[in-house]
Parts: sequence; structure tokens; C-alpha cells
Amino acid sequence: MKTPWITLTLLALLCFAGVEPASATTWGEVEKACPLCDTTETYHAPVSWGSYIYRRPSRLQLVFFPVTSPRAIYSCTGCRYSGLIWDFKRELTKEQKEALTKALAKVVIEVEEPTEDEAENPPLPYVRMDPLKKLEVAAQIYEVLEVEDEARSHLYRAFAYHALMGRNEKALEQAATKCIEVTKRVVADPKLEGKRKEGLVILGAMERLRKNWDAADAHLQEAIKTTFVVADNPSASKNGDEFLGKLAVELRELVAKERAQKEEAPKKEEAPKKEEAPKKD
Repeated sequence: MKTPWITLTLLALLCFAGVEPASATTWGEVEKACPLCDTTETYHAPVSWGSYIYRRPSRLQLVFFPVTSPRAIYSCTGCRYSGLIWDFKRELTKEQKEALTKALAKVVIEVEEPTEDEAENPPLPYVRMDPLKKLEVAAQIYEVLEVEDEARSHLYRAFAYHALMGRNEKALEQAATKCIEVTKRVVADPKLEGKRKEGLVILGAMERLRKNWDAADAHLQEAIKTTFVVADNPSASKNGDEFLGKLAVELRELVAKERAQKEEAPKKEEAPKKEEAPKKD
């Protein structure tokens, strides 16, 4: 199954094709059947958005709407099959269902009770689950299904983003590390040479989250020298290359600034305190 919204092809066309931004992103509700146990439940689905979503701060992790919202992280309350929106379009074989049923047998994802303010109009059950726990289960499912590395890279970027938003440093470190691991395979794959620039920017972004300044800067410098290519689409190639190039420059500037701040902090702590002037009697 090909995963939508994970490459720069559509992104490039939207960003630079003069699309007028809408006033806001909007959501509707849809009925979805779980690919694993066929339980049908209500989920949110994006209805409208504009090119402005590619200028939001999440671009620094190469994560974009709708994945920036917990609403886009689905989970079945029946069997706990979890994933991003498009993972609920997946068609599973009998063997895959058996493997996943076994893998998820002991998985527990609590559904929080609505708050007092939410009592009259409670959020849907899956929205009241911990997004990081759902993403953790989704990663486990990807492993069982041996999902392609590009999709895994995207999932772990989403994981890192939500960990960052939730200020969960341990989860952030783990997600960024896994993203780097799978993205390096994408970058090294000669069949994906055209996407190498995108992969290098992803590596730089994830190393920045891990505060590995030298590694981040090295990947971003290499990305700036590399060309992004979409087969048989010169316009998307040009626009995607421009977008990634600007993003790499922006990330390099942030890396340099953050590294300088980190190096300056110990100096301030070690600086001798000025002696107080003696008080007059």
C-alpha cells in the first residue's frame, strides 16, 4: 500500500503553484472499519486545508497536516489496531491478520474519561487515547507488516513531532533515533536516488532534535548540494528542490544558533560573580 502525503511531490505542487490558502483546516466525521477486526467506528477526517500548512513550524520535522493533529492517529477500540489515517485503508491478508492479532493480544491503550468541560460533547473515544501510545503500537504494526522504509520514516517523524509537542524527551529521543535508522536506508537506496535530498533533510532535522549538531549540519550541507527529482515531472522537481533547499538552509541556521547557545551556557555558569561593594556604616 502506498502511503499518501509522505513525499514532496504533492507538497511541491501545492507550495509553489499559487494555491490560495483557506481560512483554516477543517474536519468532518467518517465511519471506518478496522482493517484487522472489522469493528466500525466514527473517526475524524480532514475536509479542507490550504498551502499554508507547509509553512507551519512542523515543517522543521517534515511533518504536515493532518498528521500534526492527534485526530489523524486512529486506533480501534476493539483490537487496538492503530496507525495514521491511511493505515485504516490497508488490506490485510489472512496471514497478516493472524500475526497482528497475536502481536496485539496484550496491548492496552486506555480511553480517558471526558473532562467536565467535555461532558456535554465528549471527544471521540480514539481521540481520548494517548497519541504516543497509539504511535508506539502503530510502529509495532509496521514492523510486523514489514512496511517500506519511506512510510516508517514518516511514522517516526510524526512520533517525534508529537513527543516534542508533549515534551516527552525519552519518546522524542527514541522516535528520532528510529527515524534516522530507517531514513539512512532510504538515502542509501539507489532506486530512491531522486529522493535522497529529502532523506538528507530528514536526517538533519532528526539529528537536530537529538542535539547532535555536527551530524545535523553535515547532513544539511550535503542536502543543499543534492538535487531533488520527481521522475517525468520537471515542475515538481524544481519546486520540491527549492522547498527542500530553503528548509535545509533554515535548519542549518537553527543548528548553528542552538549549538552556540549550548556552548555559551557553561561559560555563563563558570563566570565569577562580581564582589558586592562593602556596605557603608
